[in-house]
Amino acid sequence: MKLNQWQHVVATYDGKRMASGVHIYIDGEARETKTLFDQNNEPFQKKHTNIRVGEGGGLKFDGEISDARIYKGALTSQEAAAVSVSESIAKLADLKQRTNAQQAKLDLGYLDLAAPASIKNAFAELAKAQAEREAYDKSIPTVMTMADGANRDTYVLKRGAYDAPGEKVTAGVPEILSANPAPRNRLDLAAWITDRANPLTARVEVNRLWQSFFGMGIVKTVDDFGSQGEFPATRASRLARRRVYGNGLEREGDSKADRDERGIPPVVCRNAGVAGEGP
Repeated sequence: MKLNQWQHVVATYDGKRMASGVHIYIDGEARETKTLFDQNNEPFQKKHTNIRVGEGGGLKFDGEISDARIYKGALTSQEAAAVSVSESIAKLADLKQRTNAQQAKLDLGYLDLAAPASIKNAFAELAKAQAEREAYDKSIPTVMTMADGANRDTYVLKRGAYDAPGEKVTAGVPEILSANPAPRNRLDLAAWITDRANPLTARVEVNRLWQSFFGMGIVKTVDDFGSQGEFPATRASRLARRRVYGNGLEREGDSKADRDERGIPPVVCRNAGVAGEGP
């Protein structure tokens, strides 16, 4: 900003808590901003809080403020340019050469005062569509997640020593668990975890449900289904199969062809299909 002269400053924020929603205009021209922290969680709606212009933490504003306005919504770039112009529409219309800000005000004035109904209706439809899109975006649930980093080489550590790398490995799951295609990132891994062909998720779920009802899981090591845990019981496999393939999909006496036709994983059915089993 220039010193010792009046300048028109507009700051807009769309309320989406991201730096991309903040824009600053000086005399109608957008200024480049530098993002230091791309997150804004500070709520604006606080009761009994006064609005302070030119005062806050750190360095305070040193100068004069002639006019301060707060609008109901975030101004567009065209609107931010238009509000910086003090000349009337009539005077702007007589000018042979206009700045970008002056032209923006004249365009908005024409749309509001003199445009044909067809043009006004087209802009109204556009505004309606944009509002519907904004409402749809707000309705989508958001989940905080860390971004996947750059791929790096990963090795089996010999005896767990970080400075003794062994065989190089890639992302994936054990082949016996039939992950097809093999997960390459966390999104693929999430899809595999919730895939009906994955027997692990349902087994863990029914085991925890059993524990919540009866105080002890069918497999007592509820936090460890690995090689150090208790061997998964047959009942856990049967319940897991019913949990995933309910509504009569499992039937006693099914052949392998029947199970394949229904897409029931053989890993689950190997133990679930045995008749007369105990707990």
